Amino acid sequence: MNNFGFVYKVDFFKEKGDILPHQNMLFLNAEDCHWIFHSKQWAEELVKIEYAMIPIDDPLYMRAKVTSNCLKEMKEKQEEEMPVSER
Repeated sequence: MNNFGFVYKVDFFKEKGDILPHQNMLFLNAEDCHWIFHSKQWAEELVKIEYAMIPIDDPLYMRAKVTSNCLKEMKEKQEEEMPVSER
């Protein structure tokens, strides 16, 4: 089990009933997906979120790690740029 990790796979569809997503994203952390629940796509039922266990040396796991790290860096940068009175 040590060679496996968990990822959140988010599929975005163009229309209800589509079988294949037109885009997908991978994340390591549940909190990285929270923004999706406030999106237009979620409201229109055009999003599917799956949780999967995959090998940590799999390219998909690496992709999820990069995406989550980028989100973390963006959040930190936004907080740094935010005026002290709004923190």
